[in-house]
Amino acid sequence: LPRSFQKTIDIVQPSGLPCTLAALAALAAAAMSGHSSHSSLLGLGEVAKELFCFLPIHDLFPLFCASGACCGLCRLSLSTLRLQAFGSGASEALLWLVKLPLTDRGASIREINASFCHLTSATLQQLPQLPALERLNLDGCQDVDDEGLAAIATRCRSLKSFSIYWNVKVTDEGLGKVLRAQPCGRLQELCFSGCKFLSDETLQRIIGRAPHLQLLDLTRCPKVSDLGATLVCENLPELQIFRLYAMAQLNPSAFAQLQRLPLLKELDLCGCRSEDDHVIAFLAQAETGVLQTFNLTWCCALTDATMLAIAKYCTRLKWLSFFGNLNVTAAAVEALAASSCGSSLRYLDLRGLAAAFPYGDGTRGAGEVRNLFPQLISTELHH
Repeated sequence: LPRSFQKTIDIVQPSGLPCTLAALAALAAAAMSGHSSHSSLLGLGEVAKELFCFLPIHDLFPLFCASGACCGLCRLSLSTLRLQAFGSGASEALLWLVKLPLTDRGASIREINASFCHLTSATLQQLPQLPALERLNLDGCQDVDDEGLAAIATRCRSLKSFSIYWNVKVTDEGLGKVLRAQPCGRLQELCFSGCKFLSDETLQRIIGRAPHLQLLDLTRCPKVSDLGATLVCENLPELQIFRLYAMAQLNPSAFAQLQRLPLLKELDLCGCRSEDDHVIAFLAQAETGVLQTFNLTWCCALTDATMLAIAKYCTRLKWLSFFGNLNVTAAAVEALAASSCGSSLRYLDLRGLAAAFPYGDGTRGAGEVRNLFPQLISTELHH
């Protein structure tokens, strides 16, 4: 390394970090400090930024004092907090991190990922204001209830993405407070998968506060009705990902307005009672080549008509599952293979298609499917 990097290396190496990381810190320091003769080399400044952001949090602190540039990179890295590395101490770690000058006492934190960490409502109530927070992931944090969401609503008012998968305590009341606290039109992604007390009331709130929403996950939300699903389709035209996995309570008519969502890249109807007419109308109105992932697992009412429509309209589909369908025949599967969609598919699950022998056969089906679609990466998508 150039002589100008040696001081940084001398500071970093005693911390016990690997020499390669010490060298990275040195290169970052030079690149970020304006040593143009070196920073242009392979774009090291940008590379260092990316790598620092993926370092475990506890590895950042030995680098903090290495140089002004390393300090800056540490601050940048701590704008995204991934708490999984702290295990059972995630709550204590979060409350410690939001008090540090390196995070401007929470003011510069842009993302908190607490997925499957032991965060509680009491922890959220102790947080300071987080004015820059854009992404909050509370997946699997089952001790968070409406009181915790009320705390989020008063502290996090700039969210673009909010995920609270597999929570069986929060209700429309708490979710509504979070939604109302956000500037109208700012929210882009909402995952409420497994929130069993969420109802149409929350969907009405989403329509009012998040008209530009791009991702909505309503997997296993049993209180959502046909009206709620219809409201989403009629009022959120910019949706790109819509998941209705295991929403068997919805009647076939609930899917009549799917055609109002022409920009969908992913549509998950696994276990839904959707019928040919509504699915075909959606495909006919979709933007050409946009849909890439289509989950029709256990959609038992669908027939060859839907598969033939997919062959006709879906020119760039990558992922498709008809797992468990008893109506689709071998002729439709072969028509799919002969279409442009057949060439684009990389993931296709036809297991259980009893009427599509041999392609749905449990013992020889996978080989026959691969012979028909040789470009496939996987033929088992549903587990």
